[in-house]
Amino acid sequence: MLINETDPVNGNPWGIKFMTMFHMSNDSHLFHTWDELEADGWTLNGNVFEQTVIAHENREARFERMLPLYEAKMIHQFDHRWATYEPAESIRDVTLAEKQDPTFVPLPRYWVREEVVRHRLGDRWGEEWILGWRNICRSTDERTTIGSRFPAAAVGQSLPLILTRGHAPLLQAIISSFVFDFVARQKLGGINMTFGYFSQFAAPLPSLQAPWLTEAVEWFERRSLHLQSPASWRVPSRDVVRGELDAACFHIYGLGREEVEYVMDTFPIVKRKDEAAYGTYRTKDLILSAYDAMAEAKSSGRTYQPPWPQEVSA
Repeated sequence: MLINETDPVNGNPWGIKFMTMFHMSNDSHLFHTWDELEADGWTLNGNVFEQTVIAHENREARFERMLPLYEAKMIHQFDHRWATYEPAESIRDVTLAEKQDPTFVPLPRYWVREEVVRHRLGDRWGEEWILGWRNICRSTDERTTIGSRFPAAAVGQSLPLILTRGHAPLLQAIISSFVFDFVARQKLGGINMTFGYFSQFAAPLPSLQAPWLTEAVEWFERRSLHLQSPASWRVPSRDVVRGELDAACFHIYGLGREEVEYVMDTFPIVKRKDEAAYGTYRTKDLILSAYDAMAEAKSSGRTYQPPWPQEVSA
């Protein structure tokens, strides 16, 4: 499991701390809207509002920022630009063209002063990216565990945070895998994925060993970071890279091929969407193809070779 509370010495190998940063009702007095900030003379730069304030007492200039407030509906697996708010507070999905644009950033519904966010994060403020997951879920949804890394900013309670000592891209790859999702579905007893539930989910150690992969931790993190980048939306191999990560997770969790097939068949919505779009359960096919290639590499003592140009996952 991610955290074993019965072992105070070695029970938290990831160095995880869970956190809820802002509550949408209790902390609403800290939130500012687009209209309020524009009326007060703030300037939008990307998705951050900025302003230079002149102090009355000494006339010194002070630069201030308002950071975006991320909500669960704005993120998805390997995607911190899943949805964006319009100035009129309506939310919409981000288009493929926007995902491919490295300058595009999602807009939130609210903004929070940077110093308030800095205070809430405390000694974790120095991290450029943070990891969180959607706390509302159902085992009957397309996916249950939906988490992503996103730039350090304000975060609402619908998006609990997993603060780690390191290897957040690796942890993101693990919690986004079908095998981790399958485990979560067996544990959940409601629609709220609480800290208590999440800490009990089975996960490998951050120093995971996979001899058939070259530098296994780095192998996972390169692909996790690639999937988070706009470049991954401009190449046809994005689904193949995800299938490769899932296949590696199935191997690390110790599942045989028939067990992999069984797990994948427990995600009927993924299957139905694939069959409607491609005429086959493409996600499962890609995972099994990578799983078989890794199994062959393991049995022959070779290193697994990806089926696409190396620069895609570099």
